[in-house]
Amino acid sequence: MGFLKKLAILFLFIIYCGGQLFCDDFLNTIPSIEQINTENAYIRDIQKQVLSFDDYSRLKALYSMEKIIKIGTIDSIKYDLLSILYHLSTYMDTTGDKKSKIHTRKKAIELIGRLGEKINDFGYAYQLESILILLLRNDDIAIVSSAVFALGILGYNNDGNAIRAIELAVDKWALITRDNTFALAVITSIERIANANNGLEEMEGYAILIKIMQSYPDIQIREKAFEVMDRLNSYNK
Repeated sequence: MGFLKKLAILFLFIIYCGGQLFCDDFLNTIPSIEQINTENAYIRDIQKQVLSFDDYSRLKALYSMEKIIKIGTIDSIKYDLLSILYHLSTYMDTTGDKKSKIHTRKKAIELIGRLGEKINDFGYAYQLESILILLLRNDDIAIVSSAVFALGILGYNNDGNAIRAIELAVDKWALITRDNTFALAVITSIERIANANNGLEEMEGYAILIKIMQSYPDIQIREKAFEVMDRLNSYNK
C-alpha cells in the first residue's frame, strides 16, 4: 500500500474518531427515563410502562410508540421519545428471557430509525444517527444488524459518518460470522442511504459491497450486493 493511500486512510480514521468523541459527548446529555418530566399524558404512561422492568410492558410501550410515530404528530414529544428509545435500545439486563430482551432492543432500534423518517430536522437526525452508530459497537450481531438496518431507514449520512461506521462493522463481523441477516442489513442500508442522498460521495459504499461479495458464499447475498453496486454507479452517470 502506497504512502498516500495510507495517509488517506489515517485521515479518514481521525475524522471518524473525532466524530465518535462528539457523539459520545452528546449521548452523555440524554436524560434517563426517570429524569423525563412532562405534562404529556401519553409520555407519562409510556414512562410508567418502561420503568416497570417487565418485558411485556416494555414491548407494549414500544408498539404504542410505533403507532404514534406512524400516525401521530410527534414534534412536541420527539426528545422524550428519543430518550425512551435510547434507554430501551441500550439497556442491559442479564436476568429473565434473553430472547425477549433482544427483541425489545431490536424493536427500539428500529423505531429510532423510524423517528428520522417522520421528522425532517437536520439536528435531530444527527442525534439519531449518533445513537445508531454507538449501537454498531455492540458485541451482539443481532443488535448490530438492527442498528445497520435502522441507519438505512434513517437515510442520514452526515459527512459520511454512517457509511464509515457500517464499514467498520463489516470489517469486524463479515468474516467472523457470515451472518446473512447482517449482510442483507448492510446491503439494504447502503441502498437506502444512497436513495435518500441521491447517491454516495464516499467510495466506502463500493468497498463495503465488495467486501460482502468476497466474504459471503451465499449466491443471493452476492447478487444483491452486485445489484446495489450497479445502482450506485447509476447515480454517478
